[in-house]
Amino acid sequence: FGDTGADGTLDEGGDNIVVTAGDYKITLNFNDNTYTIEAYSWGVVGSGYNDWGGAGPDAKFFYDYTTDTFKVGVKLIDGEIKFRLNNDWGTNYGDSGADGTLDNGGDNIVVTAGFYMITLDFNAGTYIMEAANLWGVVGSGYNDWGATADFTFTEVNPGIWIAENVELIDGEIKFRINEAWDTDYGDDGADGTLDSGGANIAV
Repeated sequence: FGDTGADGTLDEGGDNIVVTAGDYKITLNFNDNTYTIEAYSWGVVGSGYNDWGGAGPDAKFFYDYTTDTFKVGVKLIDGEIKFRLNNDWGTNYGDSGADGTLDNGGDNIVVTAGFYMITLDFNAGTYIMEAANLWGVVGSGYNDWGATADFTFTEVNPGIWIAENVELIDGEIKFRINEAWDTDYGDDGADGTLDSGGANIAV
């Protein structure tokens, strides 16, 4: 299916649909042969992460279809955060009362420095923020072996971690937990297998 005429109608074998880069929610409705494509991403913003958006994009949540929740693994600093839609203040959630409840436009959430897994549950109207061991990307191919923060992964399903849109340069990388070398993985033999303490991975 494509869309001949770019009118939002699904046409079997129709024209390709032109898109621009971004994060989207796409809905196909085969009852009336229509589709919608809308910008859609939840993120962490605040003085505790990206200087309220002035120091870079929000930390993006990933959808966990097994629990119908959104999750992100993120390194925070002392400060405050909120959760917002599409890197914009039109829709944002805080927590008035600091009770773990998502409040539309609510108070900023006070955070302390550390590594966290944050889960948003819009069905229950709640969030969970807990200290976590987060895998990260480190190396000459990313951050000069720790000169800046590692790029953190998010555990989107049990045992499956994703680091999306990591901009690498020519060099080498490894994976480690919480920016420490106590536990690290490389790849001996360059065969796609994770090896504890293994060789650097050329990128």
